[in-house]
Amino acid sequence: MGKEVVYALELLTGLELDIKVEGSEYSTRVPKHHVIFQQPAAGSQIKKGRDVEIVLSKGPETIILRDLKGLPTLQARAIVADEGLCAGGVASSFHPSVDRGHVIAQYPFARAAIDRSRCVDLLVSNGPRPEFFVMPAMEGMPLDKAVLLLELEKLSVNQLSRQWDPRHPRQSVLSQKPSAGARIGRETPIHLVVNRPPGGSGLTGRMHLFRHQTGSGYLRRKLRVEIGDGEGLNVLFDAFVKPGDEIWLAIPAGLQDRIFIYENDVPLAGSPSKLW
Repeated sequence: MGKEVVYALELLTGLELDIKVEGSEYSTRVPKHHVIFQQPAAGSQIKKGRDVEIVLSKGPETIILRDLKGLPTLQARAIVADEGLCAGGVASSFHPSVDRGHVIAQYPFARAAIDRSRCVDLLVSNGPRPEFFVMPAMEGMPLDKAVLLLELEKLSVNQLSRQWDPRHPRQSVLSQKPSAGARIGRETPIHLVVNRPPGGSGLTGRMHLFRHQTGSGYLRRKLRVEIGDGEGLNVLFDAFVKPGDEIWLAIPAGLQDRIFIYENDVPLAGSPSKLW
């Protein structure tokens, strides 16, 4: 046992014994083409001319490892088990494009020829690395500037409510949640309380920015912007502006098709306006 088959043939032939190969088996302990079993056992007495049965090693059983990258972890582990492989370690890391709970990488690598005694290690995604921000101070700021400040960081207002305080400018932010300086993420809900007089629509909800640029010319013109919310029209802007000026307004999401713009009390069609 453990001897290379040619050596075994020469040895038995020299003892005037016949060799009979009974088959071959996979083995992780005995190299390929070496004897892993014999009958009679070593040390037995046997007459010349008798048969000696041997079983040869086929070496480790190898397979071509499948590509597990991108698969859910449970599916990847099931494939490893179905192949009769050992389940190795599982590590995790953030990844910008691989979904949470899916395989980023594996070892041994895909399409490698491995024996079934090998363990397969997996690196699993925790999803994109979370981004965190410092909540800006917006109290006292005009609503449109507050929304623009958030939009520039790809944040947005999730809740907008109203309260009236004549001591503060109309359409200014009275309070905010989270408070200024708080650690927030992109999914953190942001609530602003805006200074608006009672009556009319609250225009609450998730907010976006609306931009309008006046046309060219020489004279100032009166610009009025109204929005319909199902309960009536609300004036968002009403003032004289210079030619080529831009205005930015915070509007509730979903109402971009209900904005009416007037220059010198004339409704505009096809005006250079858009959602930010």
